[in-house]
Amino acid sequence: MAKNPLIRPRIRNRVTTKIHKSSGILDDYAVRKDIATSQGTITKTPTADIDIANKKYVDDEQGNHDIADHNDTTATGAELNTLTDNSIANTLHRHSELVASDGAPDPAVTIAANGYMGVGIAAPLRVIHTQNGSNAFRMDRTDLTYGPWVLMIRNPGLVVASSWVFGPSNIGGSTGDAFSIVDFGTAVAGVGGTARLTVTKTTGNVGLSVNDPHSRLEVNGAISSETSTFSTVGPTDNVDVAGVNTLFIDCSSNAVTIGGFSGGVAGQYLHVVRKCSTANNVTLENNEGGGSQDIFLHAGADETLNGEYGGWILVCDGSDWFDCSHSRHV
Repeated sequence: MAKNPLIRPRIRNRVTTKIHKSSGILDDYAVRKDIATSQGTITKTPTADIDIANKKYVDDEQGNHDIADHNDTTATGAELNTLTDNSIANTLHRHSELVASDGAPDPAVTIAANGYMGVGIAAPLRVIHTQNGSNAFRMDRTDLTYGPWVLMIRNPGLVVASSWVFGPSNIGGSTGDAFSIVDFGTAVAGVGGTARLTVTKTTGNVGLSVNDPHSRLEVNGAISSETSTFSTVGPTDNVDVAGVNTLFIDCSSNAVTIGGFSGGVAGQYLHVVRKCSTANNVTLENNEGGGSQDIFLHAGADETLNGEYGGWILVCDGSDWFDCSHSRHV
């Protein structure tokens, strides 16, 4: 058997032989020496592939090891640390984006730097921004008592100022899976509230402050529109009453004559009201024919109010106005 060059005999006397370690492999790193062997060189600082290092060198090198020394990754140690230090790891795996399971769209969900979330859009313009060529949004609720609804709360300073819910539900007193817009006042939405608008599922009827509307439009309360005041001497054939429900006539300084209107729509009611009792006349001209929306009075002639309060109720058919007040002051 070949002799190990690392072990040499030391003869104390001719009878006893003891084995000692070579100074080349002393544990003391500072005095280690290079020792050539048939298997390679035991060296303090190995450089060749066949050089042999002892445990001390290996232990020391472990502390100097860098993730970049591995040839199977391009990540740095600092980048890998982002996986454990609660920081954003976009360099490693696009922390702020999600890709669809089949790879498209890419990205499917994006969180922008300002916190806006985009679904199907890479640059969201609102807190939640969806963009899709087919289905934009769907929300289901399996609780049959109440349908899925959206809650919107205005709470400046974290104090609820107003709370609204909309969606298909039975809340707010609506029935039959109607679509409702419900006012919860300053409370957080729950059971109760007041339905401000209801659209029934079976008939499509619309109710304003009505939970179960029985006609195409049912309103609980008065329907009103703008008012206007007119005081021109005239005769005026095209007094603008677009969106006007009540036309006050101010004849305190002069007489007023009206021969027609403009801006009226089918079904619009107009109350023409004289609001002073002076001696100045207020006159409506019957079928004046001035090229605007003419007035057709019940007696077929001009009518005048003088020195008294009163007026006319007119209804528009989209082209002209018709007296339905049945006045007897002519």
